[in-house]
Amino acid sequence: MSDYNISILKGDRDVLLNRTDWMVIKAVEQGTTIEDKWKTYRQQLRDMDFSDIDNIVFPTKPTE
Repeated sequence: MSDYNISILKGDRDVLLNRTDWMVIKAVEQGTTIEDKWKTYRQQLRDMDFSDIDNIVFPTKPTE
């Protein structure tokens, strides 16, 4: 696969991270923490391995 395809996949991953940023912002503003399931999900997104893009697996979003 090309660098272009990797960029698209990383962009998709970034969108998923951005969709949960509000949780982090809210927790910081309120002096609380986010639930562990969301911390784990966000970390799994950040840790995704793009070295074999034919076998990319996005983590499952936790239920609200």
